[in-house]
Amino acid sequence: MIELVVLGSGSAVPTRERNHPSVWLRYMGEAFLLDCGEGTQRQLALAELSYAKIDIVCITHWHPDHALGLVGLLHTLETESVARTIHVIGPDATRNVNGFMASAAKSEKADIETMDVPQGGGVVRETPYYRIRAFPTLHNVRSYGYVFEEKDRWHYDMDKVERMKIPVRVLEELRQKLVINYGDRRLAIGEVAERIHGKKVVYTGDTLPTENTIEAAKGADLLIHDATYLEKREDKYHSTAEDAARVASAAGVKQLMLIHFSKIYADARAHVAAAKKIFPNTIAAEDLMALKIV
Repeated sequence: MIELVVLGSGSAVPTRERNHPSVWLRYMGEAFLLDCGEGTQRQLALAELSYAKIDIVCITHWHPDHALGLVGLLHTLETESVARTIHVIGPDATRNVNGFMASAAKSEKADIETMDVPQGGGVVRETPYYRIRAFPTLHNVRSYGYVFEEKDRWHYDMDKVERMKIPVRVLEELRQKLVINYGDRRLAIGEVAERIHGKKVVYTGDTLPTENTIEAAKGADLLIHDATYLEKREDKYHSTAEDAARVASAAGVKQLMLIHFSKIYADARAHVAAAKKIFPNTIAAEDLMALKIV
């Protein structure tokens, strides 16, 4: 299960209803932030989530509305003597964190590890259970979206396992290798287990609609896409609600969440209505909205 809480659904200028962009995600006990705009710590408090349990922060780009909250987060970890490793991933993450951010926070107790996203994107973190992949987006500075993918797993049919008298140690080897020599035959994992496909969440950050996003989002359970405007404003390098819906449709995602709404709109009802004409399963991000993907 992947849990998400929208901490901020606004854009460059916050409003009473919408904070700067940030999405909290939790999977198997690890907590992640997708962007960390100014005020993210307070939003965590309002959502009753702990700043001290953040493991990884993925920054899409270094515009203040997406990254300025990182300074405060690192400073709080220092002030509260939170001894833990926090991983910061982003374009030029090392230079930015070790420069103006780290100098402001001066965190000694929080162990900060940075990873610079490669120029063309790629896998930026991988464990036996999930991977995080960055992909280039199209904004007015270097920027990346992120794909959070739960790895496929296998559910063993224990009746078959017992009938074939397969020991536990062999099951583990089979899980890792998928096909093994067992007795006098080759044994494939599909003979004794069912594949459970992993869940997938995609977050774009700021971007115009691109083929990169369509490719990255293919088959996603949830696409969280920039929908700053209702009318085209390509000079701002942001998407409209209709742009986001077309990307969602082309990628064959299950659900689209619009995010990063401009302060010029009182609410997102018109955005959702416009998007639903193209992609019916559309919702609008709202601050402190919680979702579970199971």
